[in-house]
Amino acid sequence: MIEALLFDFDGLLYDSETSAYEVWRELYAEHGVEFPRELWQQQVMGRPPGASGFDPIAHLEQLAAPGLDPGLTHTERHRRRDELFPHA
Repeated sequence: MIEALLFDFDGLLYDSETSAYEVWRELYAEHGVEFPRELWQQQVMGRPPGASGFDPIAHLEQLAAPGLDPGLTHTERHRRRDELFPHA
């Protein structure tokens, strides 16, 4: 029987924002461009996935990687994030 549930909606117990940002920063760096933390904070941080309308894959493709495969990039992002935080 479940006696209690604990919800962590604001990152108090688990900092998912840092791992998500770090993975994107690494992916951008591989293409020779910077992903400023300020952009992450303004466009993504604190919002549910997809709520801001900002698409890091499209942004990266526009900056430095024409023809980027979104599906492959998405898969790689998840793989790296799981390496950082396997329980996420």
